[in-house]
Amino acid sequence: MKRTFLTLVSMALFCVMLLTTACSNVDNIEKSTQSADAILNFTIIGLKPDTEVSLLLKEVGDGAFRIIDRGKATTDWLGTATFTMSADGGLNLKDLALSVDGDDIELSCTSKILEAGKTYDITKNVDPTKNVVYLSKLTGNYEAKNGDILTGTLTGSTQDYKISIAPGASVTLANATINGVNATYCTWAGLNCPGDATIVLMEGTINTVIGFFEDYPGIHIAVDKTLTIKGSGTLHARPNRTFGYAAGIGGGVFVPCGNIEILGGTITATGEGWSAGIGGGQEANCGNITIAGVGTCVTATKGIAAPYSIGAGYNGTCGTVTIAGVVTGSIAKSPYTVKIQDMN
Repeated sequence: MKRTFLTLVSMALFCVMLLTTACSNVDNIEKSTQSADAILNFTIIGLKPDTEVSLLLKEVGDGAFRIIDRGKATTDWLGTATFTMSADGGLNLKDLALSVDGDDIELSCTSKILEAGKTYDITKNVDPTKNVVYLSKLTGNYEAKNGDILTGTLTGSTQDYKISIAPGASVTLANATINGVNATYCTWAGLNCPGDATIVLMEGTINTVIGFFEDYPGIHIAVDKTLTIKGSGTLHARPNRTFGYAAGIGGGVFVPCGNIEILGGTITATGEGWSAGIGGGQEANCGNITIAGVGTCVTATKGIAAPYSIGAGYNGTCGTVTIAGVVTGSIAKSPYTVKIQDMN
């Protein structure tokens, strides 16, 4: 009887050891599987704004597919979803497809074998009429193309990049902020227009453009070219540093500028030093300035030693200044605010 009892105790202890070992092996398998995953960071542009979407990551081939991962994400107000999924190491990136709310998206990735533990960034625009550019994600100079929507914040202290608008392009600002850094190696404006350009201020958004090196404006338009600003959003523009030397919109120190047309939006432009709020910089000429469009509201403030809030900077010249269809000439009052009520 005693021997039987000892035998039963020994068998029980043995079972406990087996169970403990099995559980330990399961843990090891799970950890091994997790470490064997590649991490995929997705940015999908052009979806329906402010919507929760269901996601399936699939491996496709020979008319069949295998589900790799699934999840949910919520698009932002511009219709962009950012989310992370995982895939087995050893899979080929070109064989992966993404389904959003049941609609398959061709990722069109190049052939690349996923490595376990590594991270891969994948961006896909599903709406060719919309190209959202997140300024915070830029890793170098960027020329905005026709139809681009700029949003987010460019931090000049860590992203000393030159942002330009391609000649002839129309670009939308949607809660975009460009915070230039006052550095001698950044000899450019916050937003640079080497050719004719149109800036559209998206309704309900507040946008801020601050120049880089202090001799350059917030927004610059090249000589003999025309910058048109329209839309119904808000724009604040100024040069860098509390006591810089350039215009808010226009030119800079020995940096001439072209024509400026403000046809919509709520604009606040502040010049510094010897420069106008809108128009010429110090020792530099400016083209024509036009402010029009019912509902357009403009506030311009000149630099401490500048002659005009709208018009020429110190020792510079300006073309024709026209406000609400009336040729007014340069405006000395500062700050000067005008809201277009009627164009008749």
